Amino acid sequence: MELSIICIAIGIGLVVSLLIYRSSKKKAKEEELLVPFRVFWNDQIEILLNNHFPLAVIKQLQLKREKILAIAKELDVPEGHTPFILIIPKKYWDKEYPKRTGVDVNNIENIVDTPSEPYAIFDIEDGSKHRGYSPREAQKILEEEGRSPLTAEECIMFAQYVPVLKDHHLNCTGSRCRGDVPGVYLSGGEMPRLNWRSLEFGGVGWGSPSCRSRH
Repeated sequence: MELSIICIAIGIGLVVSLLIYRSSKKKAKEEELLVPFRVFWNDQIEILLNNHFPLAVIKQLQLKREKILAIAKELDVPEGHTPFILIIPKKYWDKEYPKRTGVDVNNIENIVDTPSEPYAIFDIEDGSKHRGYSPREAQKILEEEGRSPLTAEECIMFAQYVPVLKDHHLNCTGSRCRGDVPGVYLSGGEMPRLNWRSLEFGGVGWGSPSCRSRH
């Protein structure tokens, strides 16, 4: 009887040890998959710091880091798309950001719902897919695809994180400025410039970027 109890105890111990080992291996694998996302996160935070956003606002994003990274990791993001970018709403921008602008950001209104506090957007297509389409045409296509056009705030910050403007300009199709659409492009250096353009104007050098979701 005692021998049977010992054998059972040993068996249970081996099963528990195996489960712990498998769990540890799984966590290690998950952490390994998160490494590139953590690097990209740190790069974006550094850019926010260099642009002198309030530390208290950046801290709001830091508190959401694990949730944002977990969402990004689980998404099946197509090749060429950006998994996530961090967004700080314009109410936290100072008058020096963006440094080059032809419009007053206070005159810009969004036509898509966005969080009022710092957030992230996921699975970003940089606008290449819909180059040449007018903002009005692109908006209709994106609605059919179940995607959301980026706002002016999102386009400006996207261009800060990713060198998309070296390839083409961005229509901020998710925003309006007195009936027109804000646009982001490079002018006179490496800093993105914000201006406006017609809803009806396409042009092969312009695209309407989009995202899958916002959190």
